[in-house]
Amino acid sequence: MTLYLDIGNTWIKYQLERPGLAPQQGRVESLNDIDEPVDKLVFASVRTKQATRALLSCFLARGVPCYEAYVSSSAELSCDYDTPATLGIDRWLAALAAQQRFGDCIVADAGTALTVDWVSGGRYRGGVIVQGLQQSVNNLLSGTHLVGEVSFDSLPCVPTNTAHAVGLGAMAQAEGLIDGLRVRWQTDAPLVLTGGDAPNLIRFMDGRAEYCPNLVIEGLKKASLREVK
Repeated sequence: MTLYLDIGNTWIKYQLERPGLAPQQGRVESLNDIDEPVDKLVFASVRTKQATRALLSCFLARGVPCYEAYVSSSAELSCDYDTPATLGIDRWLAALAAQQRFGDCIVADAGTALTVDWVSGGRYRGGVIVQGLQQSVNNLLSGTHLVGEVSFDSLPCVPTNTAHAVGLGAMAQAEGLIDGLRVRWQTDAPLVLTGGDAPNLIRFMDGRAEYCPNLVIEGLKKASLREVK
């Protein structure tokens, strides 16, 4: 069985491919929560090398072959980044998978950070990184008092309390960023949303996007890999 891991800043998304069975997938905080036998592990990580190796140590100790995805231009997608090795692997994999499915597109990954990247003409053109929805709210609340719990569910069109005002403000910032970049990049390519906050954002944007929850793992299956010893 092959285990695919998307190791993010907060969560670990996984997909376990089992012969003759539907893939098992989900998200966990610790790999101890995955107790299935594994023959091969393929991963992408935005954590430090030391933290990632510690996370995978139980598999490495058992001799499970572990393969890391890395940024590498191919016939399908070339990389315009000044130094491709410094491009976040999650951004590259999401772009790789989205390009395979949609061709030219804008890819927004709404997680701990919000990244917005542009794919055009078989090229990863680049993109931007800002704080994610929840991080934006947390930063604001750290310097204020008596706001109360902020939720992104069921936000009104015009907020009439402070918690809703903060939640809608974060959503509107994200939407404004994406729409502004579309104008700056002069593209009407489809928007593809992924990441933990993507369901909230796509509702706010009235469905003006394709929702693909497992883009990074899809990209893992198409990426260049190197074995980790």
